[in-house]
Amino acid sequence: MEHKNRLYPSNPLGIIATFVFFIEAISASTVFIIKDNECLLERVINFIIIFPSVIAGVFFLILIFKRQILFGPNDFKNDDSFIKLINSRIQNLERGQKVNQATANPPTNLDSVLELVDELIENKEFKNVVRIGRGYLKLNEFGKTKRFFEHVKKKTPKTEDFYYTIVSNIAYSQIGLKQYEDAIEELKEVESILGNNLQVWHLAAFSYAYYKLGNKEKYKEYLKRCKAHKHFENEKDIFEQIYKDFDKLWS
Repeated sequence: MEHKNRLYPSNPLGIIATFVFFIEAISASTVFIIKDNECLLERVINFIIIFPSVIAGVFFLILIFKRQILFGPNDFKNDDSFIKLINSRIQNLERGQKVNQATANPPTNLDSVLELVDELIENKEFKNVVRIGRGYLKLNEFGKTKRFFEHVKKKTPKTEDFYYTIVSNIAYSQIGLKQYEDAIEELKEVESILGNNLQVWHLAAFSYAYYKLGNKEKYKEYLKRCKAHKHFENEKDIFEQIYKDFDKLWS
């Protein structure tokens, strides 16, 4: 791709720089016109100071998360590099559409979505993976939920931030399947990762599973911690709906 000298900006970064330059130049020139109006002068000076700072902040955020949008075709060494970037963005959009479809209407055939899940895991899009899996959980498809998250767990390194979320969802599905002992084992793995920072959902699941196993001491211990959690009041109504035969204990 040939590069030619131009007197005008040819990429998004150049356009932004030109825009900021003209805004600052116009603002600075008005200072002499309104110098006798102290109130208006103060506002213009504040704008001249704050505007570049805001632009710089937005620029660095874009640089960190979406730096590719700052470059035009002429900024690439060759056509292949630009085409590769465009194809990558198209693939991301298509993958996003598939995720939305699978979340809104989880496929009846679980195998049909696991290929997409593997692709998401490869791209470390664990948040979208969890979204799809929870679609089955919301439908009370506990068997599919368990199979889904067990598949994901096998392919997810324990070092990933979302690993404990994947494990906890296996536990929730096992509670739905009345596999309480297995659920407790999964929750213990979550506890080994988070320690005393268990979330209110984990504590509620722990308490309910122990309750169903008749372990009075343990279920009361986790129930107490659950009620003391700062988010308990916000989630209480949901717990009463999910763990219906445990509802009297939430009050």
